Amino acid sequence: MNKVGLTLSLITLFFLNFTNGYAIQDSLVLYTKPGCSTCHAVKQVLQQSGIYYIEKSLDKTEFASEMLHKLSATGYHNEISLPVIFLNNKLYHPAYVSDTGLVSIPISDVVDSIRNKFRRGELNLKGVNSDYAQKDRKSVV
Repeated sequence: MNKVGLTLSLITLFFLNFTNGYAIQDSLVLYTKPGCSTCHAVKQVLQQSGIYYIEKSLDKTEFASEMLHKLSATGYHNEISLPVIFLNNKLYHPAYVSDTGLVSIPISDVVDSIRNKFRRGELNLKGVNSDYAQKDRKSVV
């Protein structure tokens, strides 16, 4: 296959995957704070489950500003409990967006929900370069 044909095939594959409602790689972003025991516990559970996430520490001003902007854009203006979690750019904790507005749920339920979606194959959160993603998923799923 020539370069043009290969490029067109890859573009077609990308758009078919994306238009069917499935992103090629989902994103899970955790806004955390050093010394936060809940943040540490959530990261540990995700790592043990083989779930890749992007951590943005609030000790960096740009991440704190980014988080506040994203929270404000979703309509969340309540007290912030960490970690703040966005799944595919949608607020997932400390509240998630539903048809009726923002709904708060406990962090343990949020983590269970992410793990269950990952186990059912509804989320592609496997990181190629992460240490814990190199483990055999069969042993945790």
